[in-house]
Amino acid sequence: MHYPSGSTHRASRLLPSSAAGAAFLLLVTACSAPPRRVAVAGEDGTVLVYHADLRVADTLTVGGGELLGSWLGTDGSTIYLAQRTANAGSLARARRADGVMLDRLDFYRGVPGLVRVLPDGRTVIAVTHESAPDTPARSTLHFLGPDLATLAEPVTVCDGAARGVATEKTTDRLFVLCNGDVVSEIDRKLRRFVRRLTVPNDSLSPRCEATDIAVSSTGSIVFVLCGNSGELRYVDRLTFALLSSLDVGGTGTSMARSPDGRYILVLRPAARQVVIADVRRQSVLARIETSGTPATATVGTDNRTAYVVIHPFEGAAARVLKIDIHALRVVGEASAPRTPRSVSTWPGADSPVMRWKRTRGEPD
Repeated sequence: MHYPSGSTHRASRLLPSSAAGAAFLLLVTACSAPPRRVAVAGEDGTVLVYHADLRVADTLTVGGGELLGSWLGTDGSTIYLAQRTANAGSLARARRADGVMLDRLDFYRGVPGLVRVLPDGRTVIAVTHESAPDTPARSTLHFLGPDLATLAEPVTVCDGAARGVATEKTTDRLFVLCNGDVVSEIDRKLRRFVRRLTVPNDSLSPRCEATDIAVSSTGSIVFVLCGNSGELRYVDRLTFALLSSLDVGGTGTSMARSPDGRYILVLRPAARQVVIADVRRQSVLARIETSGTPATATVGTDNRTAYVVIHPFEGAAARVLKIDIHALRVVGEASAPRTPRSVSTWPGADSPVMRWKRTRGEPD
């Protein structure tokens, strides 16, 4: 967001230092808007798009194969849909309001399991898993445009399944977590493989058995979630040496990081628990118990609102929870599609939308 230098200079001269500070904080707050839409995809082909308060805004029904996930586009009007098809898998871009398909890419050798819209808003990545009786299993990274046009040659990233993928706009590196505590580092700009790394172990800690990966907001630290040892490990991005660790509890399967890099939510399905950690202070803030098994989560651009999808337990319906990270509690919930696979929010951190903060006296 750009502001004329003249107006900024005048404000700094006319306002007292305390008022100028308050105005600056107000401006920062205004640019960190809460989510406007939340999308949850179910295995049965249903995608529910909610308002921020979890009232249903749109319902999409996707046919043609098992739905693996959905991700809202940066423009807010489109949604990406990953499916398992009769041949292998596909990724489609559709209109959010009515589900009309705009573009489609078929993967004839692999099934897309991990899909992300990169921070530049112009690149979509998909990691496909290929497994056939006559060929070794592997995972391949695809760089695609917003219209799903191929931007570069696919990159083989794992000898087997990929568990997670992470990057940050402050770095040109992208990391793919593979089975066996292996991490592939990719140059995001050149779209090339850089090196293969191993998750570092402390001599006093059990084997990590990593389940997910994230990158700090500065791009200098790689966070690795260890399902076996129950640690969130802090790893130096350049040397890939172990810096520190935080005990979040065992059996963690996935995590979601706030855009400002301060908070990480760790999902522990076996314990039916969502762990909220402040990774800057290196402390666990809360352990929120859930009625079912938490499956996947995302944090909105306000760095405060999180949405967690809960798989049903003992015949109960699937749910999506709204969590206030600052208040450390659930503040809303709604029914979710059967066997939910993914959750995403819009706007994203780099969505090209104006965000206004209403002041006192203005109409709703």
